[in-house]
Amino acid sequence: MLDWLNQNELRRYPLREDSAATPVSGEFPPDGLVCDLSMTVPVAYRDIVCLRQFSVTDRLVSISLATAGTNVGLAVGSWPRPVEPYKPYTLTSIAAGVSGYVVFGIAAADMAATAGLFSPADPLLLDQRAVLPVESAQVTKFSKYGGSSAYLTGLVRLLAGDNIMISASGSVISIGLVPGARTDLVGPCDQHGAFDGCGGVPMRSINGVPGDVNGKITLEVT
Repeated sequence: MLDWLNQNELRRYPLREDSAATPVSGEFPPDGLVCDLSMTVPVAYRDIVCLRQFSVTDRLVSISLATAGTNVGLAVGSWPRPVEPYKPYTLTSIAAGVSGYVVFGIAAADMAATAGLFSPADPLLLDQRAVLPVESAQVTKFSKYGGSSAYLTGLVRLLAGDNIMISASGSVISIGLVPGARTDLVGPCDQHGAFDGCGGVPMRSINGVPGDVNGKITLEVT
């Protein structure tokens, strides 16, 4: 991950390489200011997310993102300096279905004051790999079932406890027991074909009709 961020400090990403917008005022974002950015947006905004404005002052670093052409505001962020390099900062959504974060490079910690404003008619577009379009509504918060009423939002980190393992593949997070703990904590009923030894024998069919893949048998009364 660190190598990915280091490479991005030397290129335009997360901005598109072919997006050479001329600022309405100020200047083009300097290399090393932003080294990563990720946004989830409605499908309609898939290819038109752009950097509308950025500003670096003695006290703050701020950015705003909008749509090209229509200039619909999507997300903003403002953070006190010095910002911490390689740390994800959550963007504040100003449009439904939008969320995301930005990561600043090393240069952002001690960069001289600079700013730039871009026209939606001549947009500074984000690379499509930094934009994740979604068809349906997003999950904005979640909490532990039966636990605290406090909800987790924004950037969430799950920590594995004893005998628990957490792994990720793409957009799928898997939570389970470590192999050595399964036999101690789950018991024999976890094994396929062992159901006859786990209490009473389950119902397997009604009038010769077996359950579906989930073991469900549906009775319709007409």
